[in-house]
Amino acid sequence: MLPQIKKKLKINLERILKDAHLICLITDLVIRMRKIPGHATAETIKNYLENIINHFEFDKTKITGVVCDQISSLRS
Repeated sequence: MLPQIKKKLKINLERILKDAHLICLITDLVIRMRKIPGHATAETIKNYLENIINHFEFDKTKITGVVCDQISSLRS
């Protein structure tokens, strides 16, 4: 039953993303329910976000911004 619910949620989210004019992502240090190992650099967060985004079918050029918490150790 859970796989069916997950599939339905993904389909609904993809529909919302396809219909959106612009998309802004908001994240914290826990991404996709996985803690980022080591230091949360800008590059590490970017790689995690790209991996997650690529699981969904929508126009990625609609992403206009990404907001992250104000962690003091975040560096590029």
